[in-house]
Amino acid sequence: MEDSKPWYLSKGVLAPIAAILMVLGMKLGLLPATVTDNDVVNALVVIVPILVGLYGRVTATHKITG
Repeated sequence: MEDSKPWYLSKGVLAPIAAILMVLGMKLGLLPATVTDNDVVNALVVIVPILVGLYGRVTATHKITG
């Protein structure tokens, strides 16, 4: 990992941020009722971005710069 990239280009950073935003959207009622009424969809909305973030960090070839 010799090269670097800004944090906003990192899946390891952006995916968990997406998960946080989705949870906030569900809790604040900003998402359509069809999404928030289904427990499986709710779980996937949180789990998928977390898995993408983990995958992005594990396969990273660049350091993240602030």
